Amino acid sequence: MKTPAQRIGIVAAACFSLVGASLAVGTPLVSIGDGRDQPWNPGLPISSLVPGPDQLAPEVVSGFFAPQGQTPILVPSDLQFNVLQVEDLPGNEFDSLVMSWDQPAGGGLAVAGWEYDYGVDPDLNNHMIHFSLLAPPGIWDVGLELIDVDGDVRGWWVPMPMTNVWQNYWIDPSNVSAQGPFTFAFTQAGFELDKVQSIRLYEAGNSVAIPLPQGTPFPVWNAWNHLEVRPIPEPLTSALGMIGLVTLTVTLRRRRVV
Repeated sequence: MKTPAQRIGIVAAACFSLVGASLAVGTPLVSIGDGRDQPWNPGLPISSLVPGPDQLAPEVVSGFFAPQGQTPILVPSDLQFNVLQVEDLPGNEFDSLVMSWDQPAGGGLAVAGWEYDYGVDPDLNNHMIHFSLLAPPGIWDVGLELIDVDGDVRGWWVPMPMTNVWQNYWIDPSNVSAQGPFTFAFTQAGFELDKVQSIRLYEAGNSVAIPLPQGTPFPVWNAWNHLEVRPIPEPLTSALGMIGLVTLTVTLRRRRVV
């Protein structure tokens, strides 16, 4: 027969197991590469990419580019996509989606991007978005946008640190304000987070001093090695509450013994 302390230990172990399981549950809506073990190409073939955007949201032009004195120029057609090995430090090399484009003739920042269409209408409440990229010096800004079934947009923009290393970013799509390193956010009227149809990632740049691996006809480039949209695990809160209850029970039993 188990002692009270043993029974409490079993319950506590079960609670900690639940915490671990809660962090693993939730099938991601999107999981393309992981930056290290899985190449990009099997997750999202180049043929399925939609170059874009074909226009910038007015909020982005007036609220993000204009205050910086920048003039964005769209290049939705002059893009090249490759899956290449991209390295920032010796041994830190990843299979990546590389996008390259031409410099604008006459100045300004060339804006290029790609879009992934879910083909369904997923509800992104209680989800997190994670992506990683290498944006070499010359890439000034990177944006992430969600587009719902009616074409309304919610997006965030982040200035690049001008370092030739991989960067990792998290976005809470339910947070309508700027968050973390993202200094600009906007939501168009009518946007519905429970009816998102596609996700768009794009950047603005005008020159890159570091040559693209294996060469390209276009001088401006960056590399993406991971995109994931995953549910936030909900059992974690209740599991932590159970652990707190077990701890309180142990404390009360010890006091009674004393």
